[in-house]
Amino acid sequence: MAPKVVVYKAVASQPLINGLPGGQLLDFSAFPELQGQAVAGVYRNLGTEPEFDVTGYPEHEYKYVTDGELAIVQDGKRVSAVVGDLVYIPAGSSFRILPTIFTAVYFSARKPAFTSSKL
Repeated sequence: MAPKVVVYKAVASQPLINGLPGGQLLDFSAFPELQGQAVAGVYRNLGTEPEFDVTGYPEHEYKYVTDGELAIVQDGKRVSAVVGDLVYIPAGSSFRILPTIFTAVYFSARKPAFTSSKL
């Protein structure tokens, strides 16, 4: 059985704890058994492509939805995430991506694939 995508609802509304002076934090999850690099970035889905299947997602990934709605179908059920939700996509998971429009900050357990010389 393939691992399942998990949506953590409204993570930004959870109470924070004091961290460094003048800052607060909340660790809501971590990559399981991370070995090697991790990368962070912004992903925007334009909703212009038809739905399609993903079989065996290649890496562990988190997406924090900042705009719109991220929607998939998993085991015949629609699963969606909206602004403030965190989505965990485990390596090896399979699902159908629906053509919704959203923006998300992502954190992936992989080497950088695309970089910008402006950073």
